Amino acid sequence: MQNLSISDKLVLPKKIAPAKNIMDEQDVISNARELNLSSLICHLYDVRTFLVFTDQNEAELTASKRMSSRSLKKRYIMHALMAGKVVNSTPISDGCAILVTAQPIDDWISTTGGKVSTKLFDLPTNVQTAIENSAKVDSIRIEISVRADTSQVQITDLAGLGEFVLGEHREDGRHITALATMQEASLNDRLIAVGGNRIYSFMRDQPNAPGYMRATGLVKHIRISSNGNGEWVMEILTDSTERPMFKNMNIKEFLLLQRRFNNLQFGSDFIQCPNWKRVYFMISDLVLMRGNYRFTSRGLTTESIGKILEDESTEVRPFDGSFDRSLPAVVERNRDGETIVHTLESLTIAPYQSVPPEKSFGNVPSAPDVRDRYRQTMEMTEAAQLNGVVENRTLESFKIRPSKALKNVKAYCRKHPTIVDFDRKPIPIKDKHQWMVKGKFSCPAKIDRLVVAHKCEKAQIEKGIAALVKDAGFKGMTVARTEYHPIARPQDLRTLAENLGKAAEKQPNILLVFIDSKTNETGHRFLKLFERLHFIRTQQLTTEVARTLDAQFMTRLNILMKMNVKMGGQNVNVISQTPKLSEWMGQKDTMILSYDVSHPVPPKRMQDKNAKATKPSVVGFSGNYGRFIDGYVGDFAFQHPRVEQVFSNK
Repeated sequence: MQNLSISDKLVLPKKIAPAKNIMDEQDVISNARELNLSSLICHLYDVRTFLVFTDQNEAELTASKRMSSRSLKKRYIMHALMAGKVVNSTPISDGCAILVTAQPIDDWISTTGGKVSTKLFDLPTNVQTAIENSAKVDSIRIEISVRADTSQVQITDLAGLGEFVLGEHREDGRHITALATMQEASLNDRLIAVGGNRIYSFMRDQPNAPGYMRATGLVKHIRISSNGNGEWVMEILTDSTERPMFKNMNIKEFLLLQRRFNNLQFGSDFIQCPNWKRVYFMISDLVLMRGNYRFTSRGLTTESIGKILEDESTEVRPFDGSFDRSLPAVVERNRDGETIVHTLESLTIAPYQSVPPEKSFGNVPSAPDVRDRYRQTMEMTEAAQLNGVVENRTLESFKIRPSKALKNVKAYCRKHPTIVDFDRKPIPIKDKHQWMVKGKFSCPAKIDRLVVAHKCEKAQIEKGIAALVKDAGFKGMTVARTEYHPIARPQDLRTLAENLGKAAEKQPNILLVFIDSKTNETGHRFLKLFERLHFIRTQQLTTEVARTLDAQFMTRLNILMKMNVKMGGQNVNVISQTPKLSEWMGQKDTMILSYDVSHPVPPKRMQDKNAKATKPSVVGFSGNYGRFIDGYVGDFAFQHPRVEQVFSNK
C-alpha cells in the first residue's frame, strides 16, 4: 500500500496493481454493440485508471469511502478521458462507465494505447504541482475493456443507457431533473445533451435551444432497442401525473435551430440507415413536435434532412400555445359504460387521480379538486369531438379499433430510482414535502449576474439575499455578482427585463429575482410575461419571506433548488432501474409507439372525503401489427382491468 500526498487535506490511498495490456482487448471491443445517435457513439465499458510513476510503478485509482478520494478520482477520469477525445464519462456502477466518444473507441485505443500524459490536459496548477513534486507521476493510464455481456444484452437492459428522459419531474417543492443517457454531458460545451427542460449544447444556448419541453410532473421515456432480427423497436412510456406543455415546432424549425450549434452533425451511419432516419423523425414528431405532423397514412416520411431544410413551402411556425388533438393516446371506458378518448394533452389528467398539493397562500389550494379535474377532462374531450367512438370520423380515419373485451392485466413494477447528490451519495426518500440535499447539487449552475428587483427598502432584504448567496456557494453554485434595482413605478420592471434580455446575448447567465408583497396578485403574472417576451429567467420572492430569509434554512434551500434548475443545473442525479414489460407485449413483432398505465393514488386528507373512489389502472397502447416495423400504426387497443397482479422487479 502506498500513499500519494496531494495536499494537506487530500490523501489518496493507492494500491499497487500490475498493468494490463489494453491492446489485447482490441478484437473484443471491435465486436461490441454500438448505438449511433447523431455523431456520438455510446459504449458500455469497464474503465480502470492508473497513475504511472517515473520508476514504472503503477498505482490504481480505486474508489474509497472518503469523499476526497472519490472527488479526486472523478477529476482524474474526467480530464484524462477528455484529453483522449472521450468527451464524457458517466459512471453507472463501481468500475463501470458509459463512454460517449466522438469516434469509435477502438480507434482511440489504437492511437493513444490507453496511456494519456498529464501534460495533455489542464489540471489545476496546485494539483499538478503537488503531483509532480510529491509522487513524481509520469502519466495517467486508462485501461478500457468491453463488458463481457455487452454483445448479448439489449440496449434497454443497460440500466438507462437506452432511455431518454425529456422534461422536468416536479413533485410538491422537489425538483428532479432527469437527464438522458449522458447525465454529465453539460460538463462539455461541445456536446449536446437532453435534460432539464431544454435540449442544449451549453448553458449559454439554453434560451434559444431547440425542442423546448417543460413538463410539470410528466416524464417521457423513449427506448430504442433491437429485436435481434435487424429491426429496431421504439417505446414511448409516459409517467402521467400532471399536464405537459409541448413546443409547437415542425421538423424544419427543429433542424434549422440545431444547425446553430457547434460540432453537431448527423453521422454517416445515421444518414445511410433508413430505419434510424424514420426513428429520428418519429421521435421529433411524436415527442418534440406537433404530434402527427409529417405523419401520413402510408407511413413515416423518408425525405432527407437536406430536402426538408431546402423546402421553401415548409412553413416555420412559432409556438402559439395550441395543441394537436388529432392523434389519440388512450381510450378509456369508465364504470358507467361511457367511452372517453384521451388525447396527448388530456392524457395526463386522469379522472379522479389526486395531485400532491402545492404551496399556496391562504386557504386556496393550487391543486384543483378531483371532481373539477374530471370535469376538465370531459370538457376537453368533448371540445375535440372525441367523446364518441362509433360516429367519430377522426378515429375512423386513423383506423382505431377500441377493444371492448375486459381483460386481466399483469402489471410489473420496478424499484424506486436511486437519488444521489454531487458525490453520488444516496439521498433517502421519505414521506415529506422536501428532500434534504445536504451536499452539493449534482450539477451546480453558474450565475453571472443575480439581479434583485425590489419594491421595499434595500436594507430589509439585503441580509436575507446575502445568506441566500452564501448557501449557493455551499451547494456548488457560482454567483459572480449581485445587483439591486429599486422598482418605484410599474414600468421600471418592464424596462429592467427588456435591458436584461438584450444583455443575455453577451452574458447569458442572468437571473432576475423580483421581490414584491404577497398582496400584489398580478406581480407574478407580469414577471412570467416578461420572462417569455425577453427570454430571461426569473424567480419571485415575497417581501415577507425575503425579510426573514436569513433565519429560514429550508426556505433558502427550496429557493436555491428552483434557481439551480432554472439556470440549467441539476439538483440530484436520478439513477432509474430497468422496468420489466409484460410478456404478452413480446409475443408478436410489435413496435410500441405509445403505452400508458395510470395508477390513481388515494385522495389526501385535505381533499374532499366525499369524492368518488379511485379507479383501477387503465392501459392504452397503440402498435403496428403489420409486416413492416416502420409502417403506420393501424390498430389501437385499450384494456380496463378488473384484477391487477403486481410483480416486483427485485
